[in-house]
Amino acid sequence: IAAGVGASPAKGVLAACLGLLCAAVATGEDGYPRLTLGLDALAGGFPVVTAVLGVLILGEVFAALEDLWREARDRGAAPVAAPEAGSARLRRADLRRLAPYIGTSAVVGTVVGALPGIGSTLAATLGYAAGRRMHRPAPGEPRFGEGAPEGIAATEAANSAVSGANLIPVLSLGIPGNVAAVFLILAADSIGGFNPGPSVFRFTEDVANPELIVAFGFFTTMVIANLLNWTVGGAFMRGVGVMARVPKRRLLPIVLLLTLTAIYVQETNMGAVIFAIGFGLLGWAMRRLEISVLPFVIAFILAGNLEDAVRSAFAVTGADPWFLFRSPISIGFLLASVGVVVFFSRGRPETKERKA
Repeated sequence: IAAGVGASPAKGVLAACLGLLCAAVATGEDGYPRLTLGLDALAGGFPVVTAVLGVLILGEVFAALEDLWREARDRGAAPVAAPEAGSARLRRADLRRLAPYIGTSAVVGTVVGALPGIGSTLAATLGYAAGRRMHRPAPGEPRFGEGAPEGIAATEAANSAVSGANLIPVLSLGIPGNVAAVFLILAADSIGGFNPGPSVFRFTEDVANPELIVAFGFFTTMVIANLLNWTVGGAFMRGVGVMARVPKRRLLPIVLLLTLTAIYVQETNMGAVIFAIGFGLLGWAMRRLEISVLPFVIAFILAGNLEDAVRSAFAVTGADPWFLFRSPISIGFLLASVGVVVFFSRGRPETKERKA
């Protein structure tokens, strides 16, 4: 969160607290509704997909549509994008410039993917935040959020690195991080007798371990899938690059419709679509107030794990409110957290540019 607060730390903290507040809307473990306003639709809380896609994608679409409307009002006609010149292919110089961002985000995605119960959304967010911290644009070059290719490379590298590392908690603990993909694989193999757990990686000389054979089958499949993604997927993406030439006034409604369709397919509930539109308006307001949306997304995703950890700590310590300050290990982690916040708050590029 400290890496993605933006130019104003106070606004970043406000966004993180807002994310925690939205994640708290649900029925608590004691069975009583919490911040539901008496509505049954809020008894289960806001789905993660509605909050994340609403704030990140729908909020950006609403802001871009407003910009188009303002430009059309000021000019008297809808703006027409200038035709792009030059080649869209990446050169070796471009690859060398993107390599540090890809490497850093790959490490971030691998670490996040190895953690149980955490998916690719958080990895992509942290990869983007780390890349923005590294970015030093030259005069005239776009910054993160304005079309910088480094932002795309950092986000997608972290998102892709999660898939392989996600097999670690899936096979060793049986806890999927990317529910949409990994949980289906686990369900299919559980039907065939595959039991994820520590015994999967047990090597025996006398008797073959069937779980280990299935695990290596997973690894082989991942290698083949990545090779196909590199060849077939790369050729397909080069063809899809023509979408960059589509005018915004035509592309933005398509993105809006596809996003709402994806949310409905994921949740199969029109209430989720309404929630997504509400979060989209929230994301639009945060952009207009120059509040970074990344702290909101990170806080919303991790709020459930934070609440479970705090409840467990209170249960173990006998509801001691000062349990974090009674262990030298926890005090060390608190000091390290303060150090991270101070480190990311000093010398932020956005702050320097605004002062200039």
